Amino acid sequence: MKKKNVLRRLTAILGAALLLPALVCPALAYSSPFDPPEKAEYAAPGEPAVLNYSLREGGKFLYCNNPEIIRDADTDKVLMLEKNISGDVYFTAEHNNQTGKRLFFGLQLRNRSGKPISVTVKNLGYQTGGDWCGQTEWSDFFGLQYDIQHTEDEFHFTEVKKPNPFTETTYEIPNGEYFYVCGGSTFDAYEHINVGGSANRPVEHGSILNVACYFTVDAPAKGVDAAFVCYRSASFPVTDSKQQGYVTVRDDVQYGLQYLGSAPYLCAECAVGWEVDDTVADGRLQTVYQTTSYKNADTGKPYEKYTDPQERTVKMYGWKTHLNPNWDSSYVGTDMMPLACVTDGGKSVVIDTNHTDGVGKAANIGNWMVVYEERLSFKNSGSKARTFTVNISLKGILAMNVKNAAGEILKAYYHSVPGEVYTLELAPGEEDEVVLEYTLTANSYGGLTHAVVLGTVEEKPDVSEDSEAPEQSGDPEESAEVSEAVESSESAESAESAESGAYKPLKDDGTVSAWAWILAAAVVLIGAGAVWLGRKK
Repeated sequence: MKKKNVLRRLTAILGAALLLPALVCPALAYSSPFDPPEKAEYAAPGEPAVLNYSLREGGKFLYCNNPEIIRDADTDKVLMLEKNISGDVYFTAEHNNQTGKRLFFGLQLRNRSGKPISVTVKNLGYQTGGDWCGQTEWSDFFGLQYDIQHTEDEFHFTEVKKPNPFTETTYEIPNGEYFYVCGGSTFDAYEHINVGGSANRPVEHGSILNVACYFTVDAPAKGVDAAFVCYRSASFPVTDSKQQGYVTVRDDVQYGLQYLGSAPYLCAECAVGWEVDDTVADGRLQTVYQTTSYKNADTGKPYEKYTDPQERTVKMYGWKTHLNPNWDSSYVGTDMMPLACVTDGGKSVVIDTNHTDGVGKAANIGNWMVVYEERLSFKNSGSKARTFTVNISLKGILAMNVKNAAGEILKAYYHSVPGEVYTLELAPGEEDEVVLEYTLTANSYGGLTHAVVLGTVEEKPDVSEDSEAPEQSGDPEESAEVSEAVESSESAESAESAESGAYKPLKDDGTVSAWAWILAAAVVLIGAGAVWLGRKK
């Protein structure tokens, strides 16, 4: 009898051990509210693919990064106020507390509609500490464990963070009440609601707040307001309806390079497709797109609308995003979020590519924390196997999710060094696609250069008994000449593009195959069975 009990306990322990990895597998926690765009038509072999970025309608983007450094003058204030909130909302913020005191930040949702409302929080990443770029924020928001081996030291990411993904939750808020969708304090919130444990978490002096939150408001068209507040004591929350507004210059300090505001969009998106045959040479594939910039973009009055557009057709071996085309007309521009806000004097203004900023210059907008959904499709109509390698070069850092057509995560990592994002290999007659979902983190650098590089898979020699093995040259000088010729060819090709640059492919170590999912399912079943047998009397 004792032996049977011991056997059952051992079986139960074994079952639990088998179940644990499957239950905590980061891939199973992935959750994104953003869907990829529709698939694009292929460009004809040898022709440049038509590129068209757009902003997805059907929701609202809220962004607060002004002032990025919080001083005493910014405390106990509404930093940003958006009235008449309903439908899908994606909110992001980043601030550095330099007041010498601890501060609370929170996004209040105030119900003055006359009716009860329903609010569903879907995704949340809320981080306080010394990290400017939000390493934990994005891991929690998407529910992913990010590889950090491809980031530069300047970003100070010290270790891999296991995600603490938010469980979608719905809250019912009566008329006349408010709660914090993220952050804030339970002391004053309706029913002491604490969304995802983000409440009652003050930001200490010298620390940074990073937050990304996606929620849906089921409410009348008018009467529900979102107020992002900054206050020193939970006993004295901010409830007034006057917002501080966009600060440009204070005490001779330039604040106008950081922004705040809202846009009637949710994310930036693009779908593009290339078809190749044997006539298409290895190297970067071409794109063509339209840009709009303006003459004398730095010489207007503050918030002045431009009147002299310059339309340009750009054809290059790659493409560029995340920068105002008034700074560089080779950037697509149509991916940039227009931010509507009020000045510190209460005047309604827009910060975008069609207006000067608060000091009469071209706006320093870089689409920080805007989510991009890019659907890249490839077709091999030739007789040889080909590779398609997606490269991105930037000075900042991306929280990068690489997905297949079914939406499964293939790779998740922080990307900053120039190089390979992902590579697909297609046999003759095959087609496939990859979806990139990523965001340029806060306190990063705008300006991304993209490229798709075509390669040819070398055919393996026939070494069967009926064939003769090919002769191999052992001459190191001959091998060196071949390598130099290839390198020279790649350099010449890069020179043809608007911006040359060397891309060093990185090893792909994050592919999730169908067999891996089958194996995980088998582990779960075996583990569950073992636990059941161990507990059975």
